[in-house]
Parts: sequence; C-alpha cells; structure tokens
Amino acid sequence: MLALAAGTQQANMARHNASLLARLTHTIAEQSGDPTLDPASVASEHGISKRYLHLVLAQGGTSFGATLIEFRLKRAMALLEDRRFARVSIADIAWRSGFSNPSHFARRFRHRFGVAPAVFRKTLHT
Repeated sequence: MLALAAGTQQANMARHNASLLARLTHTIAEQSGDPTLDPASVASEHGISKRYLHLVLAQGGTSFGATLIEFRLKRAMALLEDRRFARVSIADIAWRSGFSNPSHFARRFRHRFGVAPAVFRKTLHT
C-alpha cells in the first residue's frame, strides 16, 4: 500500500516537473533577447530556487545555458532569413538576439549550423 502511494506521489511530481519545465522553457524563449538573462532571474520569476531550476532542466535533458543559446540562435537565424534585416550588420543581429559578443555569436552559429552567419545570409539573399 505504501509503495503504491509513493508511486502516485512520484507520478504527480513528474507531471509537475514536466509542466514546470515547459513554463521555464517558455520564459527562457520569451526573454532570450535579453543579454542579462540569468538562471536566478528566471527562477525568481517562477518562485523556485536556482538550484531547483537547474534540477528541472537537467531532468528534461538540458541546461539553462544550452536552452538559452538554442533560442538565441533560432532568433538570430530568423533575423538573418528576414529580408527586412538584410542590411542590418551581423553584430547588430547578434545583439538583437541576446548575444553581447558578436564573435561569440559567430562561433556558436557556425558550430550549430555549419556555416558562418554572413555566409548563411548571403546564400539566402542572392
């Protein structure tokens, strides 16, 4: 009987963490353009500790940094694809995406997508 109750409690906790993970991911996505975004501010916004935030993300198979970089890179890619931003410098694209260092952005972009941001843009807009 006790084992059954413990199993139910674990299932409820797993559902709670899955819901929390979705909310945390949404917050990171929405605020990814802010270069000062950090785990402490996201945890505080959700009323949890920074340690618990890291635990929930780890249970979801990711980390705060990896999630943040992924959303920033997706945002940068969308800006590079958008013709309205064709004349915006790569450095400005980096800053608008939440990166505070354009060379760090370029390295991350090249590592993730296999091509430099300028080359990626050029192939789209030629």
